Amino acid sequence: MTLPVTDAAIPDANGVGARLAFSILQEAFLDMAVALGRIDPDKAGDLITALEINAVARLKSFGDAAGPASVPVQRNAAASVREVTKEAKQRIAAARTRN
Repeated sequence: MTLPVTDAAIPDANGVGARLAFSILQEAFLDMAVALGRIDPDKAGDLITALEINAVARLKSFGDAAGPASVPVQRNAAASVREVTKEAKQRIAAARTRN
């Protein structure tokens, strides 16, 4: 079962728990990208691209289900996904040059 990482799912002041959870997941994702990049940089880049496409598609589904009020949240989240995947690809490239 997947639980959403939201302020409601992690009740605390000012959504600190949700931001902390996202930050931890983001760093784990970036660490995974580097590890995959050391094994096979080309496949790692393809995998990161596929994960980005999947995440953005899920955000679109969420936005479609939640209605127009969620559009700004959806856009912001999609931009965050794109930034994280961009950084992951940069880390893969850096790992490639170190090997």
